[in-house]
Amino acid sequence: MLKNKALKAAKLMVLFLGFAAFFSCVTPPEKKEKGLITGPPVIELLDVPDHGQKGVLTGRIKNLDGGGYNAAVYVYKNGWYNKPFWKPCESEIKNDGSFSCDITTEAGDEFASKIAVFAVKKGIKPRLLAGEKKLPASLYEESAAGREYQRMYIDFSGYKWVVSSSKTLMGPGPNYFSEHPEDIFVDEKGYLHLCISKRGGKWHSSAIVLSESLGYGKYVFYVRGRIDRLDKNTIVGLFTWDNNAPQNKYREIDIEFSRWGMDAYDNTQFVVQPHKEAENIRRFNIEIKETEDTAHVFEWKRESIYFQSAYISAPFKKPSKKDIIYSWKCTSPDIPPKGREKVILNFWLLDGKAPSDGMETEVVITGFEFIPAGKL
Repeated sequence: MLKNKALKAAKLMVLFLGFAAFFSCVTPPEKKEKGLITGPPVIELLDVPDHGQKGVLTGRIKNLDGGGYNAAVYVYKNGWYNKPFWKPCESEIKNDGSFSCDITTEAGDEFASKIAVFAVKKGIKPRLLAGEKKLPASLYEESAAGREYQRMYIDFSGYKWVVSSSKTLMGPGPNYFSEHPEDIFVDEKGYLHLCISKRGGKWHSSAIVLSESLGYGKYVFYVRGRIDRLDKNTIVGLFTWDNNAPQNKYREIDIEFSRWGMDAYDNTQFVVQPHKEAENIRRFNIEIKETEDTAHVFEWKRESIYFQSAYISAPFKKPSKKDIIYSWKCTSPDIPPKGREKVILNFWLLDGKAPSDGMETEVVITGFEFIPAGKL
């Protein structure tokens, strides 16, 4: 894999425990008509206390029809509870849509796994919750807007993933990795969004780590979008990594989309580490024409790894010859044995540089599938 020398063990970001993160939905663009903002109310979190840390949640709710609203805030710690205290709607939404709420007023609140925010008209007193496993439907019915955010883990494609974050520079890149709920989230269709965004004057990347090891078998990643038009300074990584296996090159098997900072360069590569061995890497170019849905596969066996990219969408089926973009069977002696590797999905910046166009961006992964070797 073509990484700059500063990376070394670039993906040491995978210190699986201790990462904190959140997810939500990206705020849609505002529409303006005659100087007025129109569209449905949208909840945006601005500052969320790190998982395990006490602090105040702040946010903004756009497009509310005037004042007169309170924010009903809840946290989930083996059940839902009102915040800041066991009283309904303690947090006023100001005329500019901003609100704040201390969400760590009781023991264990800092370890809550979910946060929920609702915009409720003053005078309406939504239900008090004391450990209920689900948010009542009446909350959504009584609210102008409502949103649930999950911290620490997300569920994607039937698997649980750890969301990585760092407030200091770390590999790969090095980069700052976001913990913001609008930078890493699963939407209503079940699609994963990984974003590169600028927050607090700094560019942030995003990454998630599978919470379990899968071993030999077929790994399928479904991607939607113009991966052929990614900014030259951005990298999408779909790969395995074992932080405790330097003797096996960290069991790193890569599918990556990037032009590695160059204007004219193939945008995709398959890699078995170490990438400096010619027999361990293949680069090629993907051109999105008729469909923006692509599937990218590696089938990992004890003595070989078969890679393939194709113009197909989920669920996986054997592609026709015309839909195959590129395929390659690697039989290098560097094929790693299975171990405690985890799948990582990340979207990061080369050398930590800003995108060359200066724009925030995202990649959408519509699904992940694993078929154990014994079922192939």
